[in-house]
Amino acid sequence: KAKTIYLPYIEPGDVEKRMRHRKGVRTDNWVESDRREIQQMVRLLRSAYEQGTSLTIGELSVIMNRSMSIIGRYIKNYYAEHPDEALPLRGYIYDQGSNPTHKALICTLHERGENEMDIARKTNHRLKSVGRYINHYQRVTQLMKRGMKIDDIARVIGIAKRVVLEYT
Repeated sequence: KAKTIYLPYIEPGDVEKRMRHRKGVRTDNWVESDRREIQQMVRLLRSAYEQGTSLTIGELSVIMNRSMSIIGRYIKNYYAEHPDEALPLRGYIYDQGSNPTHKALICTLHERGENEMDIARKTNHRLKSVGRYINHYQRVTQLMKRGMKIDDIARVIGIAKRVVLEYT
């Protein structure tokens, strides 16, 4: 179902930041430009989520006039600097794709003793998905402790070998 939302594409401080050109190494300006665009991307994602919807990487690509690979790089850079945060991307929320970041974050929070409801809220995930990740994680760790090989674990649990490696 289509929904109209209002996104804060430009904020007053954005114009000021772009008017200043720093003298120096050209790559420094590119790094600063990437940092501004990552902040803009996060602002757009959070605003959409607060309005009851989510954006895909493709939609961000069109809105920000950047290729999908650049948006993917921005997301990767954001997670590298903010490992305990989750961006409300549509594929992330609805558990699409093979991004291991959410599994790692969910399992880390579980290891810290947080309950599933809090983990779901913090990571913008459904409670059912959080429960499945924790269940798989616990089963993988139990079988690893028993000395079972990765291929066998994948077959027994019914998940891909790649996913077993993510949990390890």
